[in-house]
Amino acid sequence: MWAWSVYAEYRFRLPVSSHQAQQILGAIPPGDHVEIFTAVVISATTPKPSPDAFPQGTRFAAKTFDSWVLPSQNAAEDVTVIPSADAELFTWTSFPTPVRVAKTEFHMIDGRIISAYSDKKTSSWLHEGVGRSILRLPDNPLTPFPPGVGTGNMSAFPPDSDSPKRLLSDWHSAEEVALWHMSERLAFFGSRLTGGVADKGVDVEHPQAVAQVKMQANPVGSPQIRQLRGARPHLANHIFYSTSGYTRAAIAEAAESSVALFLIDDDGTPCPYGAEAEQIILEGLRRHGGDEALVAAYIQSVSKRVMKAEANYGWGQFGSVDAYAALRETHSKNRNRLERAESHLKGAVNAVTHHPRIGSATHKSIVSHFRNADLRAAFFCQALGLAYPGDKPLGRNRKTPTAADFY
Repeated sequence: MWAWSVYAEYRFRLPVSSHQAQQILGAIPPGDHVEIFTAVVISATTPKPSPDAFPQGTRFAAKTFDSWVLPSQNAAEDVTVIPSADAELFTWTSFPTPVRVAKTEFHMIDGRIISAYSDKKTSSWLHEGVGRSILRLPDNPLTPFPPGVGTGNMSAFPPDSDSPKRLLSDWHSAEEVALWHMSERLAFFGSRLTGGVADKGVDVEHPQAVAQVKMQANPVGSPQIRQLRGARPHLANHIFYSTSGYTRAAIAEAAESSVALFLIDDDGTPCPYGAEAEQIILEGLRRHGGDEALVAAYIQSVSKRVMKAEANYGWGQFGSVDAYAALRETHSKNRNRLERAESHLKGAVNAVTHHPRIGSATHKSIVSHFRNADLRAAFFCQALGLAYPGDKPLGRNRKTPTAADFY
């Protein structure tokens, strides 16, 4: 359905009958998925391009990860399935700029050419894969099923704990927002305002946490972060709320000293600012218990699996050069397939890094988002015959060089 929604936005597209749709659905190999719908011409030569129409003989087709699926025009004919391995070589050209249609050529091993026509914006998906963008993948036996929450449209918190919308008229109202957020969202139940001018850098306190609130014209600087961290150094949780943002030095100081930063927006809603804030929100979900705790545990389990898969097989923030090189050595004969698979792992890592706002989004949106991240990383491993998430990084097959290696 995601692939179809993309195709439906094309400026040029072919009509599709229910018979063709059923043929495509029946021809998708188990464990595979449609990546893009497009119009194609299969011929011995490249069709002459036209700026405002498809060439003669254009057919509707579905590009899955492992094959091309071409339905027939009538019920008397069978669907045509062409393995991607038979059409790996490609060149990319396009129509004139005013027309938003691009042509990608896939050269088949029998000498014929698949000329695929698609929207320029999405033509790269034909050879790079859709892993960075796809919003739904088939269930995968390599991933545990998500918790039984998120089937409704409820918030991740009870309705009576919704953030009170308010205008921040003075520092008193900002402190009230911080108090509400610590008590309701972060589950530091029984938090209270310190009051007075001799608060020593603490505006909200709890036996397990303290917070400082600043409503000022300029962004909060690093000295204010250090002041909060030093106010109650024995406590595990230090939280800062600001209406004006933070300097780069303050953000760096907070990351180093484990201070959770929140930015209070114009309607009085605290928004997490960095990894420490995200972590303290997850801990708050666990303190709430019930569905909130299930969601928090699921988020962390998916994130752990995805990041471990990247560490074992990728070359990103958590990967290694050796693991990445070993993967490319193993799949050196089919680099295009490897790159298309890698787009799914990269999409999974991006999904666990950039996600719906935890604590504000619904159970359904949060669980669905992380479920798809899990499925992307699992599909990457499945497509390349790797364990998910794997026990250790891949190693290269090194050997001592000999004179014969250089001749």
